[in-house]
Formats: sequence, structure tokens, C-alpha cells
Amino acid sequence: MILERVKYLIILLTAILFTSGCGNIFEHNSDVQAREALKKLIKAQELFFKDNESYARHISAIEDAKKYDIEYHKGVVYMEVETVYDKGYRAIALPAESVTARVFAFDTKQGGFYEMKDAEVSRYVLGALKHIRKEESHKNITDLSSIILSTVLIIFGLKSYLKNREEKQTGINLSFFASVFPLAWSLGILNHMDKDTTLSWLVHFGVFGSLAITVFCLLSCIRGFKLLFQSSSAVSAIGLYISMSITSTFSLGVIGHTLFNYYF
Repeated sequence: MILERVKYLIILLTAILFTSGCGNIFEHNSDVQAREALKKLIKAQELFFKDNESYARHISAIEDAKKYDIEYHKGVVYMEVETVYDKGYRAIALPAESVTARVFAFDTKQGGFYEMKDAEVSRYVLGALKHIRKEESHKNITDLSSIILSTVLIIFGLKSYLKNREEKQTGINLSFFASVFPLAWSLGILNHMDKDTTLSWLVHFGVFGSLAITVFCLLSCIRGFKLLFQSSSAVSAIGLYISMSITSTFSLGVIGHTLFNYYF
């Protein structure tokens, strides 16, 4: 029962990592700044409305009144109040030089804050959009390859478990399924992370969680290889030991490189 739960958890975590939300996990610093700048503008607009019974038509009107505490780096973020309605307004924010084609908006008529879809994005990200979409398509192909690899490993582990479950090798099976997560995370790091990636709590969780799991898996491999010379029943799991050793060593190398280049 525990093994089944771990298996489904690993599959779920891997699927979450390599879906359309992957780009939102490894966020670019300028995207985060644009989103935060717009959220500050939303709060400032509410205060401005309470004081003036109308929304500011230009950001400068809010910035000039120091008490609203809003400022943003115009060289990094482009932000604008596009329209003011009778009972609301529309504002947008995006990196001044977008490399991800992410555009954020607040529109009272559309329910508030949201991230634009492709149809709207094309109005704001012009010349670079084609190049950005091409780069994203290449990353999507790599992500798909990573999904396939992770799925194959899970199937391999499940097949081995079903074949040898009578030998009660729960420990090695648990370790093998656990090793898929740091592998998936490492592949995501290689495909999406660079020096401009925001080190959010989710990235920290993935990096340090993967490091802990990888070390645990490698220790399990060392213990498992010792058992190969002491018990004939352990020989049936030799494929798991070898596969986990390779994937865990790869994951440890990627995570170590990440820590050295982006943390220290």
C-alpha cells in the first residue's frame, strides 16, 4: 500500500513539473518584477480611489503622491493604465525586454488580475514573439522527452516490483520510485533554469528536496550492492540498483552544479 502511494505521488510530481506550468516554476526575474509591480499598482489604485473617488488615469498621478508607495524600474518593467471605466480600469505590465512573452493585466471587466493568453500577448510582444515561441517549442520538446523518460523508468520499476514482490524488496522499490523525482527536477533545471531565474520557495524546495532524496537513493544503492554479495534474492533487483545509481549520480551532478552556480 505504501509503495503504491509513493508511486502515484512520484507520477503526480513528475507530471506537475513537466506541464505548461513548468515555465511558471522557473520564473524569469523580470516576469516576477512585472507581476509584482502590477499588484502594487492595483493596491495603490484602490487607495487612490478612496481619496479621490476615481481611479488614476496615469501612473505618474499615483507616483507623484508619495503616500501611495508605488514605484517601478521603467527600464525593466513596462506598465500602463490603459483605460479607466466608470467603475474600474484596465492596466497592463510586462518586462521591458521580454524573453518569455508573459504579459500581466488587471481589468475590472474581466474579473481582475490575470495573465494574458496568446491572442492578447501578440498585441504587446511584437517583434520578439516569433523567436520566443520558437524557443518555447524547443523547450516543450525537451520536456516531452523528459516525461517519456520518467514514465519509462516508472513502468520499469513497477514491472520489476510486480515480478519480484514475493521477495519483499520494498526498500529498493521505494528508493527507485523516489529517485524519479530528483531526475525529473534535474532535467527541468537543465531545460529552464539560468542566472536570471527567480529562486522562489518552490525552486528551493525542488533543489534541496531533490538533493536529500538523491543522497538517500545513493546510500540505498551502496547498501543494495553489498546485499548482492550476501543474498541471492537481491540479484533479481540488480537492474533497479544499476538504473538508480546512474540516474541518482546524474541528478546529484546537476543539483551540485546548480548549487555552485546559482546559490554560492
